[in-house]
This record gives sequence, structure tokens and C-alpha cells, in this order.
Amino acid sequence: MKKICVYEHWRSDRNECFYVGIGSLKRASKIGRNGRNKIYFRILSKIKAVEASVVIKIVGMDLTRSEAIMIEEHLISFYGRKDLGLGPLANLSDGGEGGGSGIVRSIEFRAKLRTANLGKIRSDEARRQMSISAKKKAPPSIESNAKRQEFNLNRSPELLAVIKKNQLIAIRSQETREKIRIAMKNRSLESKQNQAMAMGRPEVRRKLSVATKEHYQKLKDEKYYRFASSITQGQLSFGI
Repeated sequence: MKKICVYEHWRSDRNECFYVGIGSLKRASKIGRNGRNKIYFRILSKIKAVEASVVIKIVGMDLTRSEAIMIEEHLISFYGRKDLGLGPLANLSDGGEGGGSGIVRSIEFRAKLRTANLGKIRSDEARRQMSISAKKKAPPSIESNAKRQEFNLNRSPELLAVIKKNQLIAIRSQETREKIRIAMKNRSLESKQNQAMAMGRPEVRRKLSVATKEHYQKLKDEKYYRFASSITQGQLSFGI
């Protein structure tokens, strides 16, 4: 049986989800191409007009079609369809109609793809564009945070089981950790001063303490696995 993913398309200028879909990773990355409806392209035109970007979020990976449909229908119901006046989504159905072309790659193929991409260095122009795109992202609104919290609280046991099954974390390699160590060591004086000022605030220290305790408790309670490849859950940002 083919395995597929569930994905969301977000607009960076509003930090808002405007489309939910299922299919292959290739399908998830298709922005502004055939197969999308008129509402989707109208939203895309508005994003382009304000020079914002589309952020792709992968909600679940390597799902069966029934699992993907369950998550897709839940997300569409949660966010609400624009054509029905219930929310911001460009979807014209309640879900379950996509994903027919989902392709699952073998572990060997994904391992080769990962090896081929290791060590690639992005040009200065590519890095500049990524920086500009990241800076354009608006912070989550109070309404968006409230909706996300409501969604997390109201997830069904079946949906939680599917999400938990696909919640993997990447374990950094020694080379990656070394690169992070060097980058942290070479931070500017201003960056270090800003961090020191933040760390001096009681509320920041309290939040860090709580987050650290929760993190280590989670590591004790949950079983994590190493990724087989670099194609995993996450998000990509595409300028238009």
C-alpha cells in the first residue's frame, strides 16, 4: 500500500494556514501549479502582491491513505473552509479526495538522496533570500495561538495515535554538533550581550527551567528513533 503525507500551506504575512492536503512530498511542494483551485490562486496572488512567502508544513509522514484522510478531514474541520465562510482554507471539500499519487521511497533511495545532499553549500544570494523570507514571517496572532491550543486539546485518541506514530526526532551527527559549537563560539558581542540580558530576567530563567524539566521528562517517557533520511517531518519556506 502506498504511503502518503499530510501537509499544510501557510502564508507568512499572516502566519495563517490557507490549505490542507494529502499526497506525496512532491505534491506538497507544488505551489502555483496545476491542480489547485481558483480560491487557492487568489490567495497566492495576494501573497505575491505583499512579497510574502508560502510555508509548507508536513503534519504527518508515511501514512496509510485512511490515516491521512482522517488527519486531513480533522484539520479542514478545525481551520474552516473559506467558501463556506467558516475559515481561511481554500479547500473546496471536507477532505479525503487527494493523495492518489502518493509515492513512498525506499530507505535505500532516501539514504542515497541524503548522501548526495550532504555538504552542499548554499550561495550568498540563496542565504540572503532565505534570511529575507524568514524576517517577513509575522509572529503568531493571539487568535492563531488560541486556535492551535484548542486543536491540540480536542484531538481524538485515534488522531493522537497516528501523530505519535509519526513523531520522530532527528539526532544530530557529531559533525553537525561541531558546526553548531563553532557558530555559537563566534557569535557577535552584541548577540552575547542580548542573550545575557535576557537570561538575567527572572521570567526567562523560570521558563527555561520549566522547559528543561519537561524536555528531560519527555525523553524518559518517550522512545525516539533516528531518522533513516533527511526527508522527514518539518517545514520548508518558498518565496513566490
